[in-house]
Amino acid sequence: MSLNPIFFNFKGTTNIYTITDTHQDTRKTRTVLSEVVNKAKKQNNVLLLNCGDMFKGIYPRELEADSFVKAKELAPELEIVTTLGNNDLGFNEQHLKYLISTIKKFSENGIKTVCANLFEKNTGKRPEWLSPYVVVERDGDKNFITGFCINNINSNELSVQPVNQELVLDEIKEYIEKEKPDNVIFLNHDYFKSSAKLLDKALSKNIKVDTIIGGHDHKPDGHIHKEEKIYYPPPFGEAVLNFQIYKKDDLKKNKNIKFLPYQKIKIDKNMLEGLIEYEQKTGLQEPFAECRINFTKKYAEPCSLGSFLADEIKNSTNADICIFSTGLLMKPLPYGKRPITNYDFQKTMVAHLPIKKIELSPDELKKVFEHSLESRALEASGNSKFLQASSNIKIFGICDKSKQKYTVKQIFINSKPILGANSQQKIICAMDEYIANGGQGYELIRNKPKQDTELTIDNALKNALTVTALKYPKNSLYPQYEIYERVVE
Repeated sequence: MSLNPIFFNFKGTTNIYTITDTHQDTRKTRTVLSEVVNKAKKQNNVLLLNCGDMFKGIYPRELEADSFVKAKELAPELEIVTTLGNNDLGFNEQHLKYLISTIKKFSENGIKTVCANLFEKNTGKRPEWLSPYVVVERDGDKNFITGFCINNINSNELSVQPVNQELVLDEIKEYIEKEKPDNVIFLNHDYFKSSAKLLDKALSKNIKVDTIIGGHDHKPDGHIHKEEKIYYPPPFGEAVLNFQIYKKDDLKKNKNIKFLPYQKIKIDKNMLEGLIEYEQKTGLQEPFAECRINFTKKYAEPCSLGSFLADEIKNSTNADICIFSTGLLMKPLPYGKRPITNYDFQKTMVAHLPIKKIELSPDELKKVFEHSLESRALEASGNSKFLQASSNIKIFGICDKSKQKYTVKQIFINSKPILGANSQQKIICAMDEYIANGGQGYELIRNKPKQDTELTIDNALKNALTVTALKYPKNSLYPQYEIYERVVE
């Protein structure tokens, strides 16, 4: 009996698996990778594409990154190409240095990383540690793969800056004409509207894109747009997307497009290395708090979980109000009969940012909220600048889409208007350090004097769930701050 791997040849077919936004939910990452590894051990035409944001999450980042190295070790014939998400870059130069070391480690293990729209600030050139594209040959198919990172990020503390994806398409076209590939694949870590616009722009430049894999939008079930050939895998390792690019003569098509849920995949025993030890050491699956409130979580709208946490921070710091970046909440905490586990908590809150207190005038607070809400007046997908806020706030505004302008007309704090006659008062605002330091373009706040507190945002949520929430009946609802606006089309 032969113990050597058996390889089947599928001439003209590239078997593609794709994941995105795994966010260090490493057990799920390694589970879906087990499916890919198992297939790659049997077939030599398997390509794994990762659309970014493997970092910022639950398990240690080292375990997450090593998942891909382990997959390559288990199936050496497996080709892996990844692009960068906004959270992979991190919030400071230390985070970026870790990413660079990871990319270099990937390269040493045969894993490719591509991103065409990221440049160094001081030189305007692409970093030497990053490639704009890669060509992968699978079974006679020459696959050209490039990647893009969403350009709407705060890079004040970073030495690199992404630009709009469309600005590098002429360069990408030159590379494609040089390489003459069979297939062109874009990995776009951005919302669907961005991917659709990128596809239209590419076609206008006579760039024939065969497939776009998208990321960043965190839609739980993923989504498939067959006509455009734009596919978004589910985030957090919930499933791996699988399809084949089939080519025969002049005929080419994507077929067998399907999601493979992690629940239906058995994790490879070799992938368990480091996982069980970490789970046991941290008590990851142990109960953390009683489940009391049905917490909703919305990314670019007020939500109960956001205001619950903001109220906790406001009360703990003796501030007038609290605001914090919506991106710091990752997942909702819906009501259920079982307790909230440490894993549930880690899925919801991965930030460890200190809380700062800043004094703002009513007019300054008006400008802050206008910055938070301006994307509502634009043809934009998503709104990473959005602020969650304490429940004692009501905002009345005009969303003028015709002029692409958002105007805050009045702000109520504790049911009292603050704009106008009371414009000289000072408002003590508690907020996360990221926003306080000007993250997401909050330059007005960046330059204000800051008062340190002893509170971090994760500890605030821990106390809120284990102490404050117990004051409420089971399955109760929590009030959220309110936005009332008149929309002008």
